[in-house]
Amino acid sequence: MPLRQFLYYDEPLVDDFLGELEGGISDEETQRDSSSRGRKIGGRAGGGPVHVSAGGERGSSTETERIVRQVRASKFQRLHDLLLESEPPLLKTVDYELDAELWDQLRRGDLIDVDAALSIPTISRLTATSGGFAGLLSLMETLAPDKVDDEAREAMEGFKALGQLNGGDNDQLTLVGELAVSPDFRVICPVRKRHLVGSLDDLETEVTVVAKIQRKVKPGDSEFVGDFPGLSLMDRDTRRAFIREQRRDSDPMTRSMFVEGPAATLSVLAIYR
Repeated sequence: MPLRQFLYYDEPLVDDFLGELEGGISDEETQRDSSSRGRKIGGRAGGGPVHVSAGGERGSSTETERIVRQVRASKFQRLHDLLLESEPPLLKTVDYELDAELWDQLRRGDLIDVDAALSIPTISRLTATSGGFAGLLSLMETLAPDKVDDEAREAMEGFKALGQLNGGDNDQLTLVGELAVSPDFRVICPVRKRHLVGSLDDLETEVTVVAKIQRKVKPGDSEFVGDFPGLSLMDRDTRRAFIREQRRDSDPMTRSMFVEGPAATLSVLAIYR
């Protein structure tokens, strides 16, 4: 059994999947161990052709009881085993080189176990908090000064205000990764910072991701990965209109908010190494 170092662990999602497979979930279990030992005793009486003998065994036994509390590693191992041992297996280990045909065989709703080299897009780092818009604006003024006008500043202030309405911090963070065995195929991993086990920097390495495929991004299409605080507070039509507007912009900073297909957006259970 591999010893995992978790960097991200969505416990509510792991519990949901475990509960579905086991018909409920237990956080503790009682284990009992017993052991016994003994020694033979015996005797003999009489002489000649007639004698009497007696024997037996005398010993003691002990029983030990302990309550085992389930932790993230043991819960995840139970889930991992259940997914692999089901018939057919519910978890697909993607440790082989992909081509277009094999990629098409991975479907929405599939659970996958895949190694990927993850990174945090610059835009996600800068907008990790509502205060990060000051850094974003400064970077835009440096890289694309012609794009920063009064309208752009007003839009930044608007997102900052929306972020403050949402608590002032952006819990959403999007990670992007290339598959270790097939770098032409990418994964998009929206995660919640509340479920981080390590630091953000720990995530930017080659890791194992266990996740459910939410949607596929076809070659030629792209997926928006800009984590703007307050974006989720917009209604669907306004949010889509904003993304369409960004999609038309050819500026490198704006293009960094999109990931080109082929790619898959995932619902992440765990990230570990």
